[in-house]
Amino acid sequence: MKTGWIFLLWMISGLFVLGSGVMERAPEHLLSDPSLLAKPMNLPIVPSRTSTVFLAEEGKWQSNLHSYITYFEGRFWVTWSSSREKEDGSEQVIRFTTSKDGHHWGESSILVDGPEGPGRWIARGISVRDGCIAGPQRPV
Repeated sequence: MKTGWIFLLWMISGLFVLGSGVMERAPEHLLSDPSLLAKPMNLPIVPSRTSTVFLAEEGKWQSNLHSYITYFEGRFWVTWSSSREKEDGSEQVIRFTTSKDGHHWGESSILVDGPEGPGRWIARGISVRDGCIAGPQRPV
C-alpha cells in the first residue's frame, strides 16, 4: 500500500511540477502538510491517455486481473494474475512486463508458473525495498 501512495504522489507531483512549474506541489511539500491533499477534486485534470499493457486472446491467457505497478531503475514494472479460462482458474500464473515510458510495453513473461495440484497463485503487489524489486505472491 505504501508503494502505491508513493507512486501516486510521485505521479501527481511530477505532473504538477512539469505542467505548471509550481514548486509548492513537490512531494516533500505535499507530504509535510496532509491538508494539501485533502481535496483531490480541486486538483486540475491533466491530459492523459490509455495504453495497453497486455492484450488477451480468446482460448489463451484471456482472464487477467490483480494488476500492480511500480517504478524501479528507470522502468515501470507491472505484474498481474493471468488465467486461460476464467477468473481465478486453477491454471493461473503470475505475469509481468516493463516499460520505459508507461505507454510502450515489452512482451510479457511468466514470473510464477501455476503450482502443481488444485491450488493457484494470485498477484498481491509489487514494491521496491532495499534497492530490490519484490512482488508478494500468495498461493490459494
